[in-house]
Amino acid sequence: MKIDMRNALILSFALTAIALNSCTMTHQSKIVSSEEKRQVRISQSPNFKDGKFINEEPLDKMTAGSIWRMVKDMVNGGHPLREPKTPLPMWDKEWTDFPDEGLWFSWLGHSSVFIKLEGTKILIDPVFGKRASFTDLAGPKRMHPVPVKVEELPGADVIVISHDHYDHLDKGTVRKLSQKTGLFLVPLGVGKRLEKWGIPTEKIKELDWWETETVKGTEFTLTPGRHTSGRGLTDAGETLWGGWAIKKGERNLYYSGDTGYYENGFREIGERLGPFDLSLMQVGAYDKNWPSWHMFPEEAVKAQKLVKSTEMVPLHWATFNLAFHSWYDPALRLKKAMDSASLNVVFPMLGEPVEMDSLRIRDRSKPWWQTFVPEEEATDLESQAHL
Repeated sequence: MKIDMRNALILSFALTAIALNSCTMTHQSKIVSSEEKRQVRISQSPNFKDGKFINEEPLDKMTAGSIWRMVKDMVNGGHPLREPKTPLPMWDKEWTDFPDEGLWFSWLGHSSVFIKLEGTKILIDPVFGKRASFTDLAGPKRMHPVPVKVEELPGADVIVISHDHYDHLDKGTVRKLSQKTGLFLVPLGVGKRLEKWGIPTEKIKELDWWETETVKGTEFTLTPGRHTSGRGLTDAGETLWGGWAIKKGERNLYYSGDTGYYENGFREIGERLGPFDLSLMQVGAYDKNWPSWHMFPEEAVKAQKLVKSTEMVPLHWATFNLAFHSWYDPALRLKKAMDSASLNVVFPMLGEPVEMDSLRIRDRSKPWWQTFVPEEEATDLESQAHL
């Protein structure tokens, strides 16, 4: 049969279209399949009720009075130093991969931490975007440069995500890191976010509270938290949230994620998974108008005792302006409370490499942020208007 050039081209295009359509349908079927499996797991979760994930101890509901007070605080602008007036100090030496032995970590701002635990490379809640927002044009803006760029980071064996709020899960960062990690460990439901952004399904593992995944001999357990989730106006509670207990050999660390204080939950974490060598604890973005969504520094100290942790590194402060207090208020109040309780807290500089065993001999007398605190506030916490 004779086929002219025109018909040959038409046939070629038709075959290509059929092949592409077949690939698309196969890809879609995989996504549908993974979503179906996800929904089955979610529906079977004891933490899922009436279409939403729930807290063991419910969040305090905002009243008309608290909403009115919050509006007044917004109009007044909050503390005059909600953001630093001068650049914050950062680690200015060359940043390289850490040794395989021991527990090393580097705070990269807000709740982002790079960890090397006995050779296992871990990234916690990496957010390297300009804003904690759905757009670069609006929303809380980063107060300081990212200490280490994505391109400079060594590959991570595991990236752990605590929940899907914008200041903990950043689309651009996740996409860039996809080729540099073997696995994303996320709470139930968060995997659908990653799949929509092009992360391969086989690179995603979703866990419910108290479930454990082992990677390279390292145990990752999703722990309960008192918080919520969502990236829009109508999707609150559709995905789970939590903290992480990470253990390898004799080393054991705890990351709280975002959480309000709840005594029973922290006590159970300490009893089931503690004691911990190190806690990475949320201490910032608190307010009297939403008291159960984030811990106050003094509550973080109580949580530190309950989870049975030796050392604390505070997170969730000094990077994004998410509340009405000063940017340094979390550190100021935390240090005072920790000193009063005779507990150990370390304030690493942004990007600074820290080795766990060196914390025992570290000078804690004057952390880097104290030079930014006005004298009257450093000596009298009650002088602050927005505690």
